[in-house]
Amino acid sequence: MTTTEMNNAKTTTGKLTFGRAVKAVLLFPFKVLAFALKVALVLVLAGVVTTVGYGVYRSGQPMVVPEAQGMTYREFLKERMDAMKALDDARIENGAERRVCYATDVFFTLPSVYFLLSPQVTLAALYPDSNFARMVEGGDGYFYRNVPTSREPKWRNVLPLYWEAVERQSWTFLVISGAYSKVCPAPPVTYPETISTTP
Repeated sequence: MTTTEMNNAKTTTGKLTFGRAVKAVLLFPFKVLAFALKVALVLVLAGVVTTVGYGVYRSGQPMVVPEAQGMTYREFLKERMDAMKALDDARIENGAERRVCYATDVFFTLPSVYFLLSPQVTLAALYPDSNFARMVEGGDGYFYRNVPTSREPKWRNVLPLYWEAVERQSWTFLVISGAYSKVCPAPPVTYPETISTTP
């Protein structure tokens, strides 16, 4: 190999290396951003799976709400659906044309509504002296009833606090405020025979 060929080979290698270095420097922020997005996506998915799994587990356990008297969340929702269906059956027997109390789509979307609203009450419990907590309190007439209180308000207890908020809001909406409905006044809860109804 002649000296000219060797010099040309060195220059070509140097140009490729310089081009690769510039490309690597220019692409570095985008690679960091892509990595951060992947990590964030994994963390969000892990959080969602953990929360849903915890909710499925807790829905089969006795509710924290004292008025439930040991009823599980699944039993509670089934009892409320049956009560609404009975109201509609009575209305249809009296000449009504359609069901208004038991709208199937309401009960399918109901858990998602509570899963979206419960974080507000949970955060208000975690930060009781914040402006956010005062804002949530001002916008919720049942705030002191819905805010979770069974656990110490610390981040290590966030899942139990969150699930308690779901249970409390469900009971408030389907039993307490439901009793004041003009169209479909919710009847009192009928407790399953498997639990004690004595306080």
